[in-house]
Amino acid sequence: MGHVLRTNKPNIFRCPSGFLNFALPVFSGDGDPVCLVGCGGREDSPPQSVAHLEKAIRSIQKILATAAPEKKKPAEKQSSLQALSRVSQEIDRITSPTRILETLTEALLVLFDLRQIFALFTPDGRNDYSLVGGYGLSRELEAMNQEDLAALFPALSPEGPAQQKETRPILPPLPGGEPVSIPMKSQDRNFGLLVLVSPTIQPDDLAAVRLLCDRTSTRLALLSQQEKLQKVSALSSQLLKTIDSFTQIKNLKELSAAIIHKATDLLQTSRGSLMLIDPSRENLWIAAARGMNPALARSLKVRVGTGIAGRVFQQGHPLLVTDVEKNDQLTFSPRPRFQTKSFISVPIKSQGHSIGVINLSDKRDKKSFSRTDLALLKTFTSFIAILLEQTTALERTRTLENQAITDPLTGLYNRRYLTKRLEEEFGRSGRQNFNFCIMLIDLDNFKAYNDLFGHSVGDEVLRKSAALIKSAARDMDAATRYGGDEFCILLPGTSKQEAKLVAERIRATIEKTAFPKEDRFPTEKLTISIGIAGYPHDGNTADALIQNADQALYRAKNGGRNRVYLFGTKSPQEKIVFL
Repeated sequence: MGHVLRTNKPNIFRCPSGFLNFALPVFSGDGDPVCLVGCGGREDSPPQSVAHLEKAIRSIQKILATAAPEKKKPAEKQSSLQALSRVSQEIDRITSPTRILETLTEALLVLFDLRQIFALFTPDGRNDYSLVGGYGLSRELEAMNQEDLAALFPALSPEGPAQQKETRPILPPLPGGEPVSIPMKSQDRNFGLLVLVSPTIQPDDLAAVRLLCDRTSTRLALLSQQEKLQKVSALSSQLLKTIDSFTQIKNLKELSAAIIHKATDLLQTSRGSLMLIDPSRENLWIAAARGMNPALARSLKVRVGTGIAGRVFQQGHPLLVTDVEKNDQLTFSPRPRFQTKSFISVPIKSQGHSIGVINLSDKRDKKSFSRTDLALLKTFTSFIAILLEQTTALERTRTLENQAITDPLTGLYNRRYLTKRLEEEFGRSGRQNFNFCIMLIDLDNFKAYNDLFGHSVGDEVLRKSAALIKSAARDMDAATRYGGDEFCILLPGTSKQEAKLVAERIRATIEKTAFPKEDRFPTEKLTISIGIAGYPHDGNTADALIQNADQALYRAKNGGRNRVYLFGTKSPQEKIVFL
């Protein structure tokens, strides 16, 4: 047979058993040599001649040529290439990945007369598989769910097109030939796999199919990139709108609550906390939390360098944990604190130094956090870092300013604030021709009370009186501690008669309220006296107005205490009974 194939000539020979045999060189349609061998010819019926045998060979070759697939003529190949080019152009116009794969499989089915074809598509490049554009499939294959397809996919993902004999145990029966699979990859992204079945497809046609698959993969990669850019653009726009709304918040508590609410919504988590560093830079405190016990959030502090948040703050690097039970970075088991096994912690940095940490856990879909989630949260923290630092600094400044104008014992404004407000009110009322009043309030017999029961009880009475005075005054009024047991209230845009109603409400409130140990006091009741002076009739300067209010207060004291006097009147005003 080797001689026959080398010489390409038939041969007749006798085997050792005496039978006649022949070997005929035959060439298949794809050019591979084939040797047709006949054995066991009897002596009484030998071939008449070699010429007769050659005639028989030509007949056999003609039959084989008719049965074998006919090679495409150059014109047909040109037509196929043009058709593939048109398909490629059509794919470039489609914006739906699923529709692209449907167009691809439909075109290949027609162009190459395929028995079966389908595409396994994975939009996320990981585990979400779907069967697209299936033709001629068995019911078993069409009924496969995502888990079945996920199991099928690894067995159908070679580096290049190949006969997939090893897929037989996985694939349902594919009549018509062995499956040929072509991966669809572009830019290190896996979009799936094209699987086709045909007994007649030629190597040149298979190469063309692969080229079209590569073109399809490029289009899918472009659409994926465009989708990512659109998402990034939409996210940036959303974040900018969010940050713009955040800039309107000047209160750290409200800003912190808005930040953690937005962070948990962005990453779809049910738990989260925003921790900020205290002025000593030794401890982190929870400024806002979601899905956490409020009492625990208010009391919890974490020392820098300890715990998850403390170490993330100290090291300045984010921590993404997909499974708390398998993470080597954790020296303890935080599993009981989480409903899922994944959490994420990102430091908040401004001008190169950490100012806080955002912690998120328990994704609502129960999945683990991903690198995409980490990148998103890092972007978010970069937006909010400056806002948090500015608001924190502003709040500290306001606290210092408030301390400078606030009486530390009672929490009311002090005389420094009153002086400033009087200057402003004189200017405003003078320009707009408004009235305003000054009300001086003094606790009756407070010195004797303080001497009898001690300063601690006296301080408690002052704090309680201040709170009652502030609550009984109007929102527009400025209540201050003038000194000792004396209080002063500025009443903008108020006439003396209107001020009298406010004063009587305050007096009655103090009179009805029980104070510590007053039942052991000789008068058995703590009360107040009030003097009122009004602008412009009772004075055009702050000193004159306060002096006249003090004279009215003096008359209230001498008139029997627990009463209200208006400057310029000779007798106290009639008391008003509040029901």
